Amino acid sequence: MKKRPSVPLTYEQRQELGSIAAANGRLGLKGINIAQVASRFCTTDKTARKWLLEGLQRTPNYRDAPRSGRPPKLEQLKKNGMRRHAVHHDTSRKIKERLESRHGIKVSLSTVARVLGSGRNPLSWRIIMRGKALNHANIDKRERFCKLHAGDDFKKWVFLDQFDDYPCFDKDGSATRCWQAANSPPAPALGRPWSFRMYAAVGWNFKSPLFFVAPSPDESSKQHKSKDKFTAKGYISMMQLMKPYLDARFPDGDYVLIQDHAPQHRAGVSQQAMQQMGVPILIDYTAQSWDQSIIENVWGVLRDLLRGAKAKTTKGWYAAYRAAWSLIQQSTINKLVDGMPARLQSIIDVEGLWVSHH
Repeated sequence: MKKRPSVPLTYEQRQELGSIAAANGRLGLKGINIAQVASRFCTTDKTARKWLLEGLQRTPNYRDAPRSGRPPKLEQLKKNGMRRHAVHHDTSRKIKERLESRHGIKVSLSTVARVLGSGRNPLSWRIIMRGKALNHANIDKRERFCKLHAGDDFKKWVFLDQFDDYPCFDKDGSATRCWQAANSPPAPALGRPWSFRMYAAVGWNFKSPLFFVAPSPDESSKQHKSKDKFTAKGYISMMQLMKPYLDARFPDGDYVLIQDHAPQHRAGVSQQAMQQMGVPILIDYTAQSWDQSIIENVWGVLRDLLRGAKAKTTKGWYAAYRAAWSLIQQSTINKLVDGMPARLQSIIDVEGLWVSHH
């Protein structure tokens, strides 16, 4: 005899089965063709009988009975958090200690390993290749920083950073860039590349000009790269050019500068120079926190605007960069500033790990 195909019954279907038996009154299941009813609901005779009988109860309960056994210690959100920290190179012991200290959940190392090794994308403990990773000490610092500054007035934050670009040229002097598969080796560039490095600062209703620093070639020369190195001295010189624009936007000096931990920024002579110039710097900004700075998004817009740009001379490239920079709307920057609370909260939600740029 061919087996009848069955599908799980919904809560409403169970109620309907129960109402069939209830309508039969004192007769109970007498006169009800259970096989026919089961076929109508695409289920088995046993399942149909179960919910028909439930309909005869004084207070029918059409929900599934709770499963036996101990309730799980780890809910799915906790498991997801364990996996996030594991892919950032946390050890099983570190994950175990974090669960206990933060959430009061005690698990064994074997439980941690079992959770990480299960699911659709299981993890395995293997030798890793050297590469850029988020420092464990910075994870906690990043989370503390976001919690501390979540309520700041971000309209007074000014985000400063450098942008490096290396446009190449073909034999005819035009720019050479192309889309390439992520897992393939980069296509060889024809000719010598230019090297440009520039600084800018952005904030609410504020966008500075681009300031070119070493190893950018001199604008009037035919060089493709300067022989000068970018040092703290070059950073100080750039900030002396930047300062009038900051003063014009914030005449009362009521702002704070956000910058990363580049050696040129953190050098003693640089910090002394900033104090002498009266530039207030947010000193507790955490290392490896480019996802907290909106200027990274602005650089992304600049890259998009430069895609396909062509120039045959150093002066031409300077003009191309400045033209692209002028196309970035202040409204775009202001929207990024408005998104700062959500940006910091997203880092808090993952307990200090990196998040994608908004």
